[in-house]
Amino acid sequence: MEQALREHLLSCFSVFVEARGITSATVGRLAAGDWRFFRRLADGTNFTVRKYDEVMAWFSTNWPAGAEWPAKVPRPYVPPILPAAAPAENGNRAEVLP
Repeated sequence: MEQALREHLLSCFSVFVEARGITSATVGRLAAGDWRFFRRLADGTNFTVRKYDEVMAWFSTNWPAGAEWPAKVPRPYVPPILPAAAPAENGNRAEVLP
């Protein structure tokens, strides 16, 4: 199972780097908070399921327009961020309901 998840991360990483034209260190810093994350991942370093979920959610949220998501990788659902409510006429914030 870990090998399949590793392949998912590396597949998304590869497509993302190619589409955006940025370095692996930059993607690692942005997606995982660790500029060496993908290099260590390719070398076989272990990772947690939590880190997998965080990085895959980051990829899904920041996926480049026009780039195709890897076919064999399930794309996680990331709920949209609701905009902040505008102040009401009386100066109070209006409620935002989901």
